[in-house]
Amino acid sequence: GVLAALTRVKVYFAAVVTQRAQVTSTVNLCSGNTATLTATSANGADLAWYANAVGGTPLSGNGTYVTPVLTVSATYYVEASRFGCANPVRTPVSVNVGTTPAAPTAAGRSTCAGNPVTLLATAPAGATFRWYSAATGGTLLASTANYTTNILTADTAFYVEADNNGCKSTTRTRVPVTVSPAPGNLTVTPPATSILRGQGAIFTANATGTNVIYKWYSMAGDSIFTGAVFNTGPLAATTTYTVEAVNAGGCKSGPRVSVTATVVAGNNDIPCDAATSQENSANGLCVGCYVENPTLSVDNSTLSKSTLH
Repeated sequence: GVLAALTRVKVYFAAVVTQRAQVTSTVNLCSGNTATLTATSANGADLAWYANAVGGTPLSGNGTYVTPVLTVSATYYVEASRFGCANPVRTPVSVNVGTTPAAPTAAGRSTCAGNPVTLLATAPAGATFRWYSAATGGTLLASTANYTTNILTADTAFYVEADNNGCKSTTRTRVPVTVSPAPGNLTVTPPATSILRGQGAIFTANATGTNVIYKWYSMAGDSIFTGAVFNTGPLAATTTYTVEAVNAGGCKSGPRVSVTATVVAGNNDIPCDAATSQENSANGLCVGCYVENPTLSVDNSTLSKSTLH
């Protein structure tokens, strides 16, 4: 009866659901151009492109479809089928259409020799920025809004372009970096001196470079004077100072140079007719001549002195 009827089953047709096509899900395009969309199938399925996710008329082409000229973003769909049996879910491909962006806004920077600097592109909003070493071509340095350079030792220009969904700015923005050398060869004359209690010492700083500013500090690190020639004023105890050289761009010399005024014991008696003022100068024949501690010649002490070099 019933069991006998179920022992034989005739199958007239069977089909396996075809795998969906493989595609690049997003394509970026500059406005006014066509896009070429390509799909592949792992099992040799027939491929058809559509403008709709469901229904609609197949577009021209099979695995490859060339869109019309696009000025706005669009989505296309590819359907895979075998033996007339299509996968019910079409695979979407988004075509993002961008307009030509303006050249980026990025400010130049200044830095000291031997340092890197970070550059920043701020406009146009929503764009992708790419930094290069040249106005055209060149080496791609970074694909971010901010770019930190390598250590710089000379003035250098960098270039940045904007990209809006594959549509690049027509020109790159030049971003200059001005590199200032720090003052060098900082020396102090004299490097050390000895004075009596109540006397002062004078130190003169010198460094190579232009527009050099000399800053003097106490051993506690407090700034106490700005200028090349530093007068300690009367001292009651041995004291050490430091000095650094800085240019107009804020670039500093290396480690600060230390100088010490040593206070020694001794009498400070002088005759009543001792000198109370002094003047000194060097003519053009005496190159490099100077007077060390000129005020010590009139400081009311018989133990201190000025020295002519």
